[in-house]
Amino acid sequence: MGTLLDNLVAIGLPSAMLYFFSVIPLRKVYRARAWQETPCVILSSSAEEDQTESGVYRILVTYMYEVAGQRYSSSQYNFSTGATCGFRGKKAVVRRLPPGTRAVCYFNPTDPSDSVIKPGITWDMLFCGVFAVILLITFGFVGLIRW
Repeated sequence: MGTLLDNLVAIGLPSAMLYFFSVIPLRKVYRARAWQETPCVILSSSAEEDQTESGVYRILVTYMYEVAGQRYSSSQYNFSTGATCGFRGKKAVVRRLPPGTRAVCYFNPTDPSDSVIKPGITWDMLFCGVFAVILLITFGFVGLIRW
């Protein structure tokens, strides 16, 4: 019974990782294809190291945009979940988006308060997906051999 439970855990964890870090963000990217473009103004931007993990950073950006005469504010840069490695890349984004910069944002036409600056696929979505699939294949294969 222990090996069955071990196999379930070994397959469940990478499956959860695949779902939360790749499938959910990729579904959002897919749905955002119908979102509309609008000008926005960057209010603040920075790259910050995660307080709980060293070497993991996130882009913090706040911007304002207008839809049908109503102003909105958002802090969603992309659809990635959580912080990732790569301080230089995040710092480069922050350098391109200093406060006062005019940029292009994308908003959900059915809910204009839902917006993003970069609606496409990111490297961390792909990396997490590939990593999770490799873990699933490895643990699934090892589990089948042991069972």
